[in-house]
Amino acid sequence: MKEEIYYTDYPNEPIGENNPYYCCVYCKRSDPEINGRLEGHSEGCEYRIEKEKSVGTKGMSFNPGSKKVVNLPITVPSGKYCWEYVGVICEFFDNEGGFPSCDLNFDPADQKKSKDGVLKDPKCAALKEATA
Repeated sequence: MKEEIYYTDYPNEPIGENNPYYCCVYCKRSDPEINGRLEGHSEGCEYRIEKEKSVGTKGMSFNPGSKKVVNLPITVPSGKYCWEYVGVICEFFDNEGGFPSCDLNFDPADQKKSKDGVLKDPKCAALKEATA
């Protein structure tokens, strides 16, 4: 099995306007959209072009022409929290010992705590609702 390579060293900036996510300085794609993949950046992105020159296309996690959209049979809360202190808790969320973690392998460092609960990882929050 091929080991995934994640590229998170691109310069980023806050998207702004109460949006909690960051985006690439060059192509303006959000961190959840990029998801550590070179092909997550736009084709004309300066960071992607320079990184591909230095690592080649072998650094891409898959052939960008062979993508497919899949619906996974999982259910996550529809709100912005993995764990809302006075309400819902996601079945994949664990707070053992006060350290939030996600069984879906989202990064615990991206799960921020607020006074109302533990916010979803940006990648989880970006998941789209399945359609029939």
